[in-house]
Amino acid sequence: MNIKKTMTLFISLTILLGCMASHSFKSNDSNLAPSNVPVKKIYIESEKNLVINTVLLNEYVEQMAINLIDNLNPQIVGVKVAVASFVELSSSLTKTSALGNQLSENFIHEIQKLGLQVIDFKTVDIIQVTPSGDFMFSRNMRDLSMKNNINYALSGTLVYGEFGVVVNARIINLNTKVVVSSARKMIPHFVLKSENLS
Repeated sequence: MNIKKTMTLFISLTILLGCMASHSFKSNDSNLAPSNVPVKKIYIESEKNLVINTVLLNEYVEQMAINLIDNLNPQIVGVKVAVASFVELSSSLTKTSALGNQLSENFIHEIQKLGLQVIDFKTVDIIQVTPSGDFMFSRNMRDLSMKNNINYALSGTLVYGEFGVVVNARIINLNTKVVVSSARKMIPHFVLKSENLS
C-alpha cells in the first residue's frame, strides 16, 4: 500500500514539475509574445507571386487618343491637326518638361494611326546637311513654314499629384477656340519613373 502511494505521489510530482517547467519556459522566452499583445505578421512574397506592371506611357496615350477620336464630331475627322507640347497647369501655361514633349510625340503617332491627318509644323522646308548629321526639324521660327493651313491643334495640361500626373488632352479649333474633343487620364508615378520621366 505504501509502495502504491509512493509511486502515485512520485508520478503526480513529476507531472506537476513538468507543467511548471513548461510554463516557466514560455513565460521567460523573449521571442514569444504574450497572448494579449498583437503580433505584426511579415509576409515575404516569392518572385512568382509578384505582379510586375508592364503598362507603358504609350499605352496610356493610346487610350487617350482613342477617347479623343470617339468624342470627335465625324464631320471633322478628316481635318489637319498639329500637336503641341503639353504644359504644366500654372498661371503662365508656358512651362513644359520631358514628359510634356514625350506626350506630344506619342500623340502624333497615335492619332495618325487612328486616321487623323497630322501636320508636323517643326519640319523645315529644306533638309539641313551637316558633318554631324542631316536635320529636318527645328524650333527656330525663322526656319519654319507658316503655310501649313492648320485648323486644329492637340495639346493639353499636366497636373502633378500625389499618385501620378493627370493629363488633360484636347483638340481645339484654332479659328473659333472651341474644344471639339477632350480626354483625361492619370499616369502613375511608377510608370513615369520606369521611363525616366518623373
